[in-house]
Amino acid sequence: MSVKLNKSLCVGCATCQKVCPRGAISMVNGYPQIDNNKCNDCGICVTRCPKGALSLSGSDSRNNTGSSNNYYGGGSGFSGTGRGQGRGTGRGMGGGRGRGMGRGGGMGYGPSGECICPSCGTVVPHQPGVPCYQQVCPNCGSKMIRK
Repeated sequence: MSVKLNKSLCVGCATCQKVCPRGAISMVNGYPQIDNNKCNDCGICVTRCPKGALSLSGSDSRNNTGSSNNYYGGGSGFSGTGRGQGRGTGRGMGGGRGRGMGRGGGMGYGPSGECICPSCGTVVPHQPGVPCYQQVCPNCGSKMIRK
């Protein structure tokens, strides 16, 4: 799978560069350039692009379905509920296998969800594996919290 750019839709806002958790996007001549060696096809840049200029394409080696669904979309990728760790019901990266045990006795949010800035209200997609409180607001620099 790879991230593709439609230059006719891109306005050069650099939102994709700001939200990329791996630093795989740089702006070259006003357009994003994706470093495929750093990109893990998480789809955060695709979901945050205000003009829809980015898309995920190709086969998804994570689920071997050949599906064009992105990390946050439907289908048989990482979306859905699955088995977690600990007690309670939770959502995890289980490929939609059904309800399972959550981590730490409560509802786990898995790969989806959002982080919000308590100072200015900016909302960004949650980055899997990175707690919201470890992220910094791209607008004001405050620590983010889980929405």
